[in-house]
Amino acid sequence: MMVELPSGTVTFLFTDLETSTRLWEERPEAAMSDALGRHDAILHGAVERHGGVVYSEMGDGIAAVCVGSRRHCRGARGATATRPRGLA
Repeated sequence: MMVELPSGTVTFLFTDLETSTRLWEERPEAAMSDALGRHDAILHGAVERHGGVVYSEMGDGIAAVCVGSRRHCRGARGATATRPRGLA
């Protein structure tokens, strides 16, 4: 799916779920798939609420872009500090 990306001054946000390889090895696949789905939903929602666009998903991370300077992605970035239930 192609999304329209903003132009002008933008800020990029890249995320990665720390220790995910170990978590996939230690936990049941169904539990990890469910937790990763919640993780993605949280990040998509946060980015979109702050006027950004998720333009790529890669495994346990996303790539997003927000219009404006770094402060425009700050709210979305806050969502990256919390690990979804099931991954703690």
